[in-house]
Amino acid sequence: MRHAATVSLVGLLACGDADGRGSTSLSGGVGTATATAPTTGADDPTTSGAVTTGAADSTDPTTGADPGSTTTTDPTATGSADTSTGDAPNPGATCPPVGAPDCTPGPGTGKGAECFDAPSCFLPTVKSAVTATLDAHPEWFDYADGQPLVLDVEAYMNTVVETVSAQELCAIRDPNAGDEIAVKHDQSGAENFDILTADGHARYGDGIYTSVCAPSWF
Repeated sequence: MRHAATVSLVGLLACGDADGRGSTSLSGGVGTATATAPTTGADDPTTSGAVTTGAADSTDPTTGADPGSTTTTDPTATGSADTSTGDAPNPGATCPPVGAPDCTPGPGTGKGAECFDAPSCFLPTVKSAVTATLDAHPEWFDYADGQPLVLDVEAYMNTVVETVSAQELCAIRDPNAGDEIAVKHDQSGAENFDILTADGHARYGDGIYTSVCAPSWF
């Protein structure tokens, strides 16, 4: 998982406050990255809205409370990702991106000052991919505790990546963080998404977005 290295870099980039907190294949690139610890330690699959599948969900979509977890900490308490302004998440990026995707390996390192908090271009796409996977494959999930416990992690992660990649984007599973995927359109930057809680539940709210690394590390 990648998180902002410094607050000052965010200021330099004139980016708004963003929240940090969505399988095998990439349509085109391969990369490596260095995983870092999450900034909040919270695992909340329900930050915004409930999924429309499975058993009844008692989650309050306005608070992100998770009835199937031992903690009610909201990983987005420091702010929400601003996906409505259209601000570029990093220098040279266009949000939303235009043109054909470039999935060739990027020159970035995926760590240190290259990774920071910024508005997300791809959060709606990744959220939609997660919920589409939940809808399409109920046999991969157990809703006994009110939240989707992932029974087949490989199938879940791979399908989300494939679904995102089909949207003219590049996506891979993070090789150093089993609960994350990374998404980019070109070399300008790669966004990181945590789509699996520590106890194995699918995450599908706004809080799945963790950071952007620029230039792209994969």
